[in-house]
Amino acid sequence: MPDVTTKLTIEKARELAGDLEPLVRDLLVRRMPLEERWLLFHGAYSGRTYRTQFNSEMFRHFIPAARRAVERFTVRGAQMLVPSADFFEVYPGDLETTQTDADKEANAVRSWLRYILVKRLKSYVFARTCLRMWCLYGRVITKSAVDVVSVPERSGEVTTQVWPTARVVDPFYFYAYPETTSDPQRLTVMVENFMLPWDNYKSLAKTGIVTEILQSDLNRPEWPQHQVRRLQSQSQMTEPSTAQSTDKSEDLVMFVAISEVWMRRDGRWQRVWIAWNLNGGARVVRFNPKPYPVPPYRIAIARDLPSEHYTTSMMDDLEPMQVLLNDQFNIALEGQATNFSPPTVVDPNRVYRHSSLVFRPRAKWLADPEGIKFFQPHDTTRFAFQGVQMTLGMMDSFSGSNPLAEGQPTRNLPRAGFAMTSLLNLSLADIKDAAQVIEDCILTPLLGDLYRLTVEYANPQQIIRIPGTQDWPARQFKVSDLVGDWDFQWVGSLQAQDMQVKSQRMVAVLGMLGKIGPTVLQDLQVRGKRLNWEALLKRIWRDGLGERGLDKIVEDMTPEEMQRLQQQMLLQAMAGSKGAKGGQPGQNPGYAADGAAVDNQTSQMMNAGA
Repeated sequence: MPDVTTKLTIEKARELAGDLEPLVRDLLVRRMPLEERWLLFHGAYSGRTYRTQFNSEMFRHFIPAARRAVERFTVRGAQMLVPSADFFEVYPGDLETTQTDADKEANAVRSWLRYILVKRLKSYVFARTCLRMWCLYGRVITKSAVDVVSVPERSGEVTTQVWPTARVVDPFYFYAYPETTSDPQRLTVMVENFMLPWDNYKSLAKTGIVTEILQSDLNRPEWPQHQVRRLQSQSQMTEPSTAQSTDKSEDLVMFVAISEVWMRRDGRWQRVWIAWNLNGGARVVRFNPKPYPVPPYRIAIARDLPSEHYTTSMMDDLEPMQVLLNDQFNIALEGQATNFSPPTVVDPNRVYRHSSLVFRPRAKWLADPEGIKFFQPHDTTRFAFQGVQMTLGMMDSFSGSNPLAEGQPTRNLPRAGFAMTSLLNLSLADIKDAAQVIEDCILTPLLGDLYRLTVEYANPQQIIRIPGTQDWPARQFKVSDLVGDWDFQWVGSLQAQDMQVKSQRMVAVLGMLGKIGPTVLQDLQVRGKRLNWEALLKRIWRDGLGERGLDKIVEDMTPEEMQRLQQQMLLQAMAGSKGAKGGQPGQNPGYAADGAAVDNQTSQMMNAGA
């Protein structure tokens, strides 16, 4: 949304630049040793960096087993986070669960949020990226914002719409101060560096979001070393600034190096943009004086420790094992080649042309056989490959690769039932732990952030059109229809299984109450209580199938239906009272309605007495 950056005074800009510029530079320098370690992790994952200890002139192979372990961990964790299309729930916060209006509004919010997550954010890809950052760097950072898009209408007009968005932040570009806490609410300063193309900056300046600067005032940006080294190690590429400009008239700089600084003051957050590659030094080009209640970033830390922001990750364990595995493979191949072509001792007095002694198929040696002797070294290949298998097994244990997870349980183990489920859950305990932390720290708060950004920044009259499918009807409503008090919960496979088990148990309770219903109801009525069947049915439906279609199972009756029901109940009461008094009119008192059955019983009793 447009800011008041155009009203930023020169004195205020200089004051902010003077206060924030030294702190930002110091944060970049302080974190360089940690970035060197992260680059080793990135090299082990990409398979482009060689950090070996065994020096061989022939074999320098790199087997990317660490990447295989990371990707297996990522895929299995993502399937836990997004097990199906129903991976989150919306609960009313200010209305009773028995009210139909709350169910309808919850379905509207749920359909809108599902469209955002599935169609615009690509929730499964988003979850995979979060888990990949978790494995490589031990930290997941996401940022939520709004995206202003222009949508052409059928009438030919172009309307502006505001949609919430979120992305996973590159840990190399994100800095936090102080480094003794990982909670965004307790941090003082958060910095994210990025290179903004000049065309994007110029379009922002036209809308008044940033201050106007001349392209000729830009210097060549200094790309961070971690970005340059990642480009070189991954694809042998240089930084984007080396590309030729589209404007051949003069050599213009095409990027603006910017640091987006979020600083907390009096419990509220303010945003500042600092442009670095300008003539005359750094300058503040954007300032939001309106404070934000919550920070836009969400952080999840692996292996979190008190008073520590940077902790170890899974790659702290896998990267040394990757180095060991590379050495073991190269040593094994070296030993195999030595046994295939053993060392040779040549007597120079018997063999004069040493260059002719080449070991190859169908080779002809013009030499005295007595002057050539072959050594027979001890074969260590078998032991070397045993070490390779041991290291691979240790690395696979990080990704949960075991017979249970692979669907191949060992002999005498159960293959179905509750025992099998318990064993499988234990085998995937590490992945479940990561999925649970990401759900609690990232995904569940992100649902609330997306809702808050839409309600706060979108036009209340903005029309939201949700396309339909075969099982999901199309919907159309305004942003104002989403306003309310809602509670959001990301429901992965872990919570879904727990809720389904709870729902199955409640179904069993419902069946038991149906069998002993009259006795239980009479006892409750004597005690002055009653059983709320409507709430029980809705709770079973929510735990088993979620909020979808909840307003369809229990709904209000029309006045006509109520009148017919009352008439039917009155007729049944009258028929019951007549039967209690002696049956149909004209019959003797006490004579049953089914007279034939009583006559048969009487005749049978008389025959038995005779």
